[in-house]
Amino acid sequence: MEIDVDGGKMPLRFVGAASIILGVCIVALGLNQMGVSKAIAAAVTSEGHAWSLPVSREVFLARSKIWSGVVISVGVLTVFGGLGMAFRKRWGFHVTVVAALVMLLFPSMSRLFLAKAYEFEDLSLVDFGVVAVVGLSASLAWMFRPK
Repeated sequence: MEIDVDGGKMPLRFVGAASIILGVCIVALGLNQMGVSKAIAAAVTSEGHAWSLPVSREVFLARSKIWSGVVISVGVLTVFGGLGMAFRKRWGFHVTVVAALVMLLFPSMSRLFLAKAYEFEDLSLVDFGVVAVVGLSASLAWMFRPK
């Protein structure tokens, strides 16, 4: 015997709540990246370091802050998408998809608009994991969307 809780609306609300929590975690990740970018820039651009990137500290710091801003905006979009899903609005799914696409496509798009591309600007494993989890959230929202 199946129990129909809230007219079948609960799975999407759970996905929305999980997306809100995920978005808050992504915002925290972006704020953390912004906070430690100075220390990372000092370490990886110094002579004798294993990476010894051929870029100045200022360029690395500027690019790192741009990427941190992208991560923070993706987190905020994920929170708004989660709110939409929690209230069973169709736009919640679309906002979550846009969040995943922004994070996935920004490195490629930045190569078109910024003067020079560097290897450290590609998606890292953590960034790809964030995209995958936001994409999973959007997929679950699609699966439990209002009919």
